Amino acid sequence: MKIENFYSLEKLYDRIKQDKNSKRISDRRFPIRLIFINSFEELQEIIRFLKDDCGAESKEITELLSSKDQWLTPNEIVNWIKGIYNNAVVTSLSEFLRFQNKENFYITLKKLTEIETQNNIRIYIPLVGLCERFKQEFWTNFYRKEEWAPIWKLESHSQKIIIYQINFELNYENLFLPENFEIVLTTEEWLNVWKKGNMKGILSLSKSLSCFYKNFLPDQVFELREISNQKEFLKDIFEINVPIEFKDDEKEFWNELIKEAVRYNQKGLTIENIFLSHFNLGSAEKLTSEEFLDRYLRTNEHYERWLIRNFLLSLGKFKSSYLYKCFERLGELKEKDLIEKLWLEIFNLPFETLTEDIFSERREFLNFIHKKLNISAQFIERKLDNALDNIKSYPLKKKLKYLTNITFIERRYIISELKNTNINIQEIIPDLKRVYPELAYYLDWDLIKPDNEVDNWILEYFKKYNCSKIRHTKSQKIEELISNKNKDKSTFSNWYYSLPKAEIAKDFKYVWIDGLGAEWFPLIVNLLNKYGKENGKIIKKKMLTRVNLPSITKCNRYEFERIEDLDNHIHNQKSYNYPDDLIKEIELIEEIVKKIMEMPDDRICIVSDHGFSFLCLKDFDNFKRFNFSNAEHEGRYMWIDKIDYKDDEYFIVWNVDEGNCRDRKVLVALKHVSLNNTPYREVHGGATPEEVLVPYIVIETEKNKDEIKYKIELTDPEVWITNPVVQFKIYPQPSYIPEAFFNEQLLNMSYEKENDIYKIDLKGLKAGTYTIMLKIGDMNYQINVTIRGGFKERDLL
Repeated sequence: MKIENFYSLEKLYDRIKQDKNSKRISDRRFPIRLIFINSFEELQEIIRFLKDDCGAESKEITELLSSKDQWLTPNEIVNWIKGIYNNAVVTSLSEFLRFQNKENFYITLKKLTEIETQNNIRIYIPLVGLCERFKQEFWTNFYRKEEWAPIWKLESHSQKIIIYQINFELNYENLFLPENFEIVLTTEEWLNVWKKGNMKGILSLSKSLSCFYKNFLPDQVFELREISNQKEFLKDIFEINVPIEFKDDEKEFWNELIKEAVRYNQKGLTIENIFLSHFNLGSAEKLTSEEFLDRYLRTNEHYERWLIRNFLLSLGKFKSSYLYKCFERLGELKEKDLIEKLWLEIFNLPFETLTEDIFSERREFLNFIHKKLNISAQFIERKLDNALDNIKSYPLKKKLKYLTNITFIERRYIISELKNTNINIQEIIPDLKRVYPELAYYLDWDLIKPDNEVDNWILEYFKKYNCSKIRHTKSQKIEELISNKNKDKSTFSNWYYSLPKAEIAKDFKYVWIDGLGAEWFPLIVNLLNKYGKENGKIIKKKMLTRVNLPSITKCNRYEFERIEDLDNHIHNQKSYNYPDDLIKEIELIEEIVKKIMEMPDDRICIVSDHGFSFLCLKDFDNFKRFNFSNAEHEGRYMWIDKIDYKDDEYFIVWNVDEGNCRDRKVLVALKHVSLNNTPYREVHGGATPEEVLVPYIVIETEKNKDEIKYKIELTDPEVWITNPVVQFKIYPQPSYIPEAFFNEQLLNMSYEKENDIYKIDLKGLKAGTYTIMLKIGDMNYQINVTIRGGFKERDLL
């Protein structure tokens, strides 16, 4: 017996009718009739014909299932078919056979061919798409070809149906599949799949089929593809190629992505489409890395963070950004994890790969997080302290690139580095302005000068004093100046009386900052300028003035609004703690400035009653030289109204001629040596410049701001490379401190008050023409400067 081929259903039907009446012994003996076809549509037509025209009863293998996802054995199926005693058409055997291994495939068919009956019945078994496998695995080895029942094959062509075997947990509820797709969840549904028409694909979530899918062989009708994860599912089912690495621990996010893809129901969807739709955005072209960061930190949904992170990683334009590098190496999706990565990842990257843009981007991100979003940075300080140890071998300028001025530990690190390096602190001010501007302001005696006449040695003294405080040392220059200018009462009086007292006038809101000494003059002026821009106020006058001796509040009291934060901090010091107390004092002054600049008054005047000194501590070789037990304020002065003393090189007898203590007599420490025990904290009451000189600053609401236009007048637009210092004047005199930039790099600028000349140092630039950006308040001005190389020729006599 050969396999009979038919090229139309009509011809096949004629043969079936003919067979029913066959007298051939083998036809009557063997009831099984195998019919090979290539589509479920053909199967449905044939079943209809066999039932309606041939009186065959429909028998479905699903009758054998005791549960919906039970799998069957060859014996169960064969024994069931043996029990059929009437003409019948058996469905779904091909759907069972195609998931059998080679051995079971053969055994099942062999046992079917062995079924015999005396009733001359016909049991029709249509097999969809299995003809080739039947020939290869059974027919070639079948020993009873000549005497067995007829086998029929309908020659036809049909589009293949792909079975997608899902071998992962998929939430199929509300899963809207592409058109002409069916979901199969159980064995029962698989065995009934022939009842569906016009299928392109089948999504199999059956546990049983998942166990047997390895036995499947492609045939004329079906092709099976295993889908092992959600990424493959999106690609194969929805034609969405997601450029995200699949990770097992991110399955929940991939499931959410599938839900979104289903919801948008758009063929060829991309992760960009999904991202924009999810966040209701029109375009990704103008999105910045900061906007990605902002969205990431403002959501608590881990799926949204996962989507944000991976969409950014899919965009080539961000590949060189710092956020890209951090997202790329990010483990957890918690807010804290990304912030920690932004802080610390830079220490893991080779320095040669780090551009100025990366350093700048990191600072901007961290400032955005901790200042605009008000997220505390305390949790990172210990880890950051350890990370900073990784750059200990770098030169200071390189180290400063890693800092942000956000954490206390960074400020402490900068001051410690300045203490331990021999670098000229003035040269590092432009770099400090980027990473610790308040400390740079504190040092800025070259640019910030008082409006009143002040001896140059006083300015030099405070310049050295502030540097010494940062390095916690006493410079030789300070020792020389204090020994010379405070040699005795006469030398002290000469400079002391050369400075004015604070002027008290009407129509001002006076603010008394207790303990604000002259050392803070450049810091407070810079801060007033900074916060003045935000509040529409400008400095109209800035002076250094003297206070009454002794330099204590009792003798310099004002009846004005008093801010005591700084003075309270000094008096509450159990001992001076370097550098923490310096950092805290700077922070207190900044808070005080913010408070003053937010006051509604149009005219404000800042006054103070005294300063204080850190140089009186034992740390600077000060030892107990006197035993004046009645001395006050850590031994800085002592009242001697009824006792006679003579001046000494370390103290003077002072008849108070001004202020609340007028007509009293006092012994005042002239130098950093106190009258009793050596102080353990910062002190005041003595006659050193830092104790007796204080700022006097007048602030007014800015008027006609938009009408001010400045004129820059260069002394010479050409400078020589041997001394590349640009000099210029500004008309009118600006209220704000100018800043100079080249390619966004802050340049070192100084100011000569005597000649009203500003100077910009261009050291490090090569010969050529440069455009320098000069920033005055909120306004920018360009100046073009040429640096000439070689040697400047001298005029010949």
